[in-house]
Amino acid sequence: MAKRHKVSLEEVYQHPFIGFSPRTSIRQYTDKLFEKKGIQLNYRLEVQQLTTMMGLISANYGISITTGLTLFQFKHKNIVIIPFEDINIERDIYLIQLKNHTQPNHIKIFSDFIINQSKTFNKTTSFP
Repeated sequence: MAKRHKVSLEEVYQHPFIGFSPRTSIRQYTDKLFEKKGIQLNYRLEVQQLTTMMGLISANYGISITTGLTLFQFKHKNIVIIPFEDINIERDIYLIQLKNHTQPNHIKIFSDFIINQSKTFNKTTSFP
């Protein structure tokens, strides 16, 4: 599987799987992805921390699923990151700031930019 450019969910469940703890949002999302396909994952191990998971993967204990945002810190010669060919993942993001608090001008400019961009965002836009 490590030499593939893309994989499917059906291929993943056939391998030893390392999952996050059932209380984590990524685990709940992973379980729902597989449930939609009628697949029951057999977790080989469950971990709390991404660093633990990546150590287990680099030691060849199994494979896993995580978000792209977490992977920038885990470049390792024994780990390959492979996108899925059969799922399209969307995730809402939010702008958060203090209530009843005047922001410095540079923060206000940035928040206004984000808010304006969100109004014109096209979900079919692709990013590099």
